[in-house]
Amino acid sequence: MQIDLHFHSTVSDGSSSPQDLAKLCVEGNIKIVSLTDHDTIDGTSPFYEAIGGAAQVIRGVEISCSYGKQTVHLLAYDANLLRSWGRVEKMLVRQRQLRAKRAELICDRLEELGKPVDRMALREKSKQKVIGRPDIAMAMLNAGYCRTRREVFEKYLGDGKPADIPIERLSVFDAIDCVHSCGGKTSIAHPHQLRDLGGPIIKECADKGLDGLEVNYGPYSRSEKDRWLKVAVEHGLFPTTGSDLHDTAGKHSLGMEVTEEYVDGLGQWLAD
Repeated sequence: MQIDLHFHSTVSDGSSSPQDLAKLCVEGNIKIVSLTDHDTIDGTSPFYEAIGGAAQVIRGVEISCSYGKQTVHLLAYDANLLRSWGRVEKMLVRQRQLRAKRAELICDRLEELGKPVDRMALREKSKQKVIGRPDIAMAMLNAGYCRTRREVFEKYLGDGKPADIPIERLSVFDAIDCVHSCGGKTSIAHPHQLRDLGGPIIKECADKGLDGLEVNYGPYSRSEKDRWLKVAVEHGLFPTTGSDLHDTAGKHSLGMEVTEEYVDGLGQWLAD
């Protein structure tokens, strides 16, 4: 069976609308799906409506958090779409406000560096989606300052680069508590990005209630999946599955194959 519990739409930093992603899910016969845009669930309703009952839709979001100075991306899930997520939504509004403030500060820094970008276009875009560094990178490409997105981040926007502005982030522990208070489950996304801090972060998060770890991550090799599965088992975490698809025209695609046994375990995990 094909499932996918981690992908993004134009509501955050994906290339396709929630409706178009729903169409791809139906065409690909993907049976369990969760749209996990960054710090927003605004795409969930149009995605659910477009699926039209062809797949089970799990409400999801990818929350930008921190563990000290380390960024942690926390996936939150809830199979009960009728349950109130009021507290989570309030938290996400605050996250988006912080992102917007950061974008303005980055634009200020770029002006100081002699690389101004079109602020009005970014502000207009922010009315429809969450604005982040990738959007500013695109504005810099449009202005002709660099030739590739990678170059933009290496020269200006990457962590510690001249135009990088550290963002105030929610503690990963507070985010886990918030999601749990609304009946949801949590899983750390793409754990390799935690680098050398992965072990301590995952252990402490597990001790404080973390529910899952994204073991079956789209780009991972078999050996990488085995490595993270061992970590998940060690800490009693459910191994979640997701492609992390952003660009539907890219080399990765929606949907990952899992067994019926895995699906049964996922259902029990979400229901507990």
